[in-house]
Amino acid sequence: MISAVAIDKDSLTTVNSGFDRIIREYTNYWDTVNLVGPGKAKLIKKKSKISDNIFLTTFPSYNKSFLKRIYFLFTGKKQFKKVIIENNLVRPDEYIQIRVPDFFTLFLYILNKSRLDRRKLSFYVAGEWSSSV
Repeated sequence: MISAVAIDKDSLTTVNSGFDRIIREYTNYWDTVNLVGPGKAKLIKKKSKISDNIFLTTFPSYNKSFLKRIYFLFTGKKQFKKVIIENNLVRPDEYIQIRVPDFFTLFLYILNKSRLDRRKLSFYVAGEWSSSV
């Protein structure tokens, strides 16, 4: 799952407890859930405290500040390849959910849509467009 909800390195949860409850429910349907999102420190497939089968991966170079978004525009594809592809987080047999609206998730999708199996891809619309984009 690719989401713009920030991941907290200290608590190994997201900064949104309601979102934590939602992704915990996903573990009823999948053996593991890999959550990819922004965070202040680099985490790769770190076991979360949300559930034993939820793993966290962060992109520390992204946050919602204007400058960080511009930086991410120029480095996002390289970072995605390094973090996601090299650590085998996106495999052809896996289902991927992209939570929108958000610059982070839409940008990663646009840059990497050729690598993703569209038959195993979904978008989940959550939140308000005006506050997210």
